[in-house]
Amino acid sequence: MDVMKGTEHFFTDAGEIDKTVTDFWAWYASDLLSNILRGALSEFIVATALGIDTKKTRVDWEAYDLQYGEIRIEVKSSAYLQSWEQKFLSKLRFSIAPALIYDWDKNTYAGDLIRRSDFYVFCVFTCLNRSEANLLSMNQWQFYVLPTEVLNEKCGG
Repeated sequence: MDVMKGTEHFFTDAGEIDKTVTDFWAWYASDLLSNILRGALSEFIVATALGIDTKKTRVDWEAYDLQYGEIRIEVKSSAYLQSWEQKFLSKLRFSIAPALIYDWDKNTYAGDLIRRSDFYVFCVFTCLNRSEANLLSMNQWQFYVLPTEVLNEKCGG
């Protein structure tokens, strides 16, 4: 599916409503620090850095996050800060567990329990001070690339 421009209006049979897709995006997706959005943002940052076409929407539940030529990439994100009030900074954690493939036609999981990417990109939002946090600043991110074969060798299943 092609990405929307944001200027599209909601509507009824009587005509347009004074709300656009941009209004929805601002309401839903402004908290980039939230775990769900930070993960998607990380995928966008990596895709942009690699020159991967972002004019098509991302697809949830794929076997891996991005494809760069023939290379399959899994993107993982973590941060010390969270969108909720914290008494302590969070520990960095990444899920690297092998997984099944989601079969959309059968509405079930299938395949072998394996890692399906060629590389993992671990994205760390490094800011420790909420008042200085800006997820749009690439200066507050660190990125680590690891071949999946290393994870398989060192961590197994």
